[in-house]
Amino acid sequence: MQPRNPPPPPALRHLELEPVQHDDACETWEAMASVAPAQWPLLWAEWTALAAWLVHRLASHPEPLDDGGEWDCWATFQADDQPSQGLTLQSPCPTAPHSRWMTLTVTLTLRPETAALCSELWTPSHGDA
Repeated sequence: MQPRNPPPPPALRHLELEPVQHDDACETWEAMASVAPAQWPLLWAEWTALAAWLVHRLASHPEPLDDGGEWDCWATFQADDQPSQGLTLQSPCPTAPHSRWMTLTVTLTLRPETAALCSELWTPSHGDA
């Protein structure tokens, strides 16, 4: 039996993951995107596709590295100047119908060997197609 090829990562049009920390213990990548309310469903779909791809690709759910996890993620939503609210992978799509801008911030922390499994996300041309 031949091993299956993993599905390609989702196209990232709004979220651009950038490295913020790299050491022997972990790699941290962050992305932030602000959009008008009309574009919010597209950004939300991008986030949920990315989260689903990570769970599938890494064959695990996020868990703090200090607790033995291979990867973890945090996401926050903010509308205009309102306080931000934390999101989980199971969070429903937040709404703010009278906002001018909606912002999603994502932070991924992975063990280096786990980050290597996601190398498609870290390439500069990813999402430019």
